[in-house]
Amino acid sequence: MNEHIPTIIITGASGFIGSNFLDYVKDRYRIHAIARRSQSDAGVPSHKNIKWHQVNISNWTSVKLLTDKIRNDGGADFIYHLAGYYDFSLKDNPEYELTNVEGTRNILVMAKELYVRRFIFASSLAICKFFYYEGKITERSAPDADHPYAVSKRKAEEIVKKFSTWVPSSIVRFAAVFSDWCQYPPLYIFLITWLSKKWNSRIIAGRGRSAISYIHINDLNNIILAILEKSDDLAPVDTYVASPDGCNSHRELFELATGYYYGRPRKPFFIPKFLAYPGVLLRETLGNIAGDPPFEKTWMVKYIDHTLIADSSYTRAVLGWEPDPNYSLARRLLFLIEKMKMEPGQWLSLNKSAMERISFRPVLMICDELAISKGYLTGKILEYIMDPANGRKFICYQKITGTVADADIGTFYDLLMTSIQARDRAILLNYLCYIGIKHFDAGLRAWEIGNILLAFNDIIVKDLLSKNKFKGLNQDIHDLITMMIYLNADEIIDIYIRLSK
Repeated sequence: MNEHIPTIIITGASGFIGSNFLDYVKDRYRIHAIARRSQSDAGVPSHKNIKWHQVNISNWTSVKLLTDKIRNDGGADFIYHLAGYYDFSLKDNPEYELTNVEGTRNILVMAKELYVRRFIFASSLAICKFFYYEGKITERSAPDADHPYAVSKRKAEEIVKKFSTWVPSSIVRFAAVFSDWCQYPPLYIFLITWLSKKWNSRIIAGRGRSAISYIHINDLNNIILAILEKSDDLAPVDTYVASPDGCNSHRELFELATGYYYGRPRKPFFIPKFLAYPGVLLRETLGNIAGDPPFEKTWMVKYIDHTLIADSSYTRAVLGWEPDPNYSLARRLLFLIEKMKMEPGQWLSLNKSAMERISFRPVLMICDELAISKGYLTGKILEYIMDPANGRKFICYQKITGTVADADIGTFYDLLMTSIQARDRAILLNYLCYIGIKHFDAGLRAWEIGNILLAFNDIIVKDLLSKNKFKGLNQDIHDLITMMIYLNADEIIDIYIRLSK
């Protein structure tokens, strides 16, 4: 990594917004990217300035270990905290508290311990109530919405303000973020419905007045860059609105989209709000029965003909930032529809990916538990290997001094966790080769390394499966740990055959 440029930590780096920003600044910042997915799963190419960390931010032990690692690597200047949970069910999922609240607190503690110059928190305009009549959201608008996502973001904003005593912070409330590929789920659903031959392709709920503010990903990247560049001149804590002023209603978007797609606008049919609710309820019920629930939910009916429109004049004045008119949704719809027509495979893939929400990943659960239990498990493994009763299994290794054996076991354990996270067994295999070569002259052979690997597997797997939280994850544990160890054991035999020649 380039040591002569600033360093930024980006949480949520595998998501749509995070991966775009990472690509946008990778040549001018050193980046520690934090995500729940691996770099390969996220489709983020390797780069000399990027270090990837697969970490669950709601687990303090994992965050603490990463904090120490980053400190030893030179620390960080900024944190851009994007990681968050949201789904469209409007149910009070525990992930809201775990990720959005506790996760934010953990990353703020990281920021404090690393003495970062500024913490940038990604909030949302949806933290504020919609208007039925005229009204606009500003930087000073109260975070008064009451749905679970808004409540969790409000709590997180309050924590950010408390930590601003130690960590200068900028709260940025995002409008709906889209790209030339769309990648904003509600807009995607509108377009594939309006531009289809389905029975509901021309139906718009209410009077078509529903409207929210949208911001193109390029405009959002520029506002974050402005905060980073002006960081030393900004207030210790302040709230900004990442949005152009004004927006287009559903009726206006429908006419623009159908006009671009068909060559002339289609005429919509308006369904009164009192009829929309039973229609959505019926579709939701039938979809749930069939195992294919629709995107539209009954709670959405409440927002028919309501608006969430921003006034970002304060933000523009403070940051010297202006949204590019060429990136307004009305202008970019033409590009969205062109990509929808000309590259339907990639269009569909990117938007389906944007629809997915990650609330549970066995790989992270396993690695979190391994990090917490490292001292206990490495002690158990070393005790088993050095037990005189197991002398035949470890005839050579028991002659190695305790300090060396302890270091070998600890390093092997760390690399096992890294291999599981990255799902790359070559990381572990490289170390096994090193161990094999280092102790080959002392008599260590493939079958003994195989026994060491089996000891790791048996002790770790038994410990994980003894805990309630891992019930039902037998297959995941087998695939992630046992298969990796067995495959490495097989390859180490080939390596020893070559050493013996």
